[in-house]
Amino acid sequence: MPDSTETDPAEQIEAAAVTTTTETTPTDEALGDGGKAALVKERAAARAAEKRAAEAEARIKEFEDRDKSEAQKLAEERDALKAERDSLAQSTLRRDVADEKGLTPAQAKRLVGTTREELEADAEAILIDFPITAAKPQFADVGQGVRQNGNAPTYRLSQLRDHAFYAANKADIEAAMAEPGGTRIIPD
Repeated sequence: MPDSTETDPAEQIEAAAVTTTTETTPTDEALGDGGKAALVKERAAARAAEKRAAEAEARIKEFEDRDKSEAQKLAEERDALKAERDSLAQSTLRRDVADEKGLTPAQAKRLVGTTREELEADAEAILIDFPITAAKPQFADVGQGVRQNGNAPTYRLSQLRDHAFYAANKADIEAAMAEPGGTRIIPD
């Protein structure tokens, strides 16, 4: 037999309402027909109010559960972002140690450790076990673009448009332009 605390609050209220309308007390008999009608009416109003209160409580609980699940979603997202941040920090540390120790990219992938000291010790062990015969590798250069010759002549666009200047320096300009990155032209 189920316990009354395990049933739905709305069902409990309905059961109580049925019980109260059929029960009569000695004081109910003394009220007369008008009193009994008022009492039944009052009890019906009380049942309706209790039903509305139970529905309101259920709705409040629903909102609390919804907010709770939203908070759980945010906590999971936060945890995922922290894990990604830690992973990126670890890979950056691994790359830095590998570059400092002169490891090849293939050797750098095999570094194991969580702290800089552990990674440096592992890098030294890798170098002892698998010495590098080639020059020290450099990881990708963060500076993008073509490198220009520092000794290359620089011309203003207005100078190149000036026929007299161009005619006087034609050989130098054409030689500089023939070399890749050999000349710099600055707009006016």
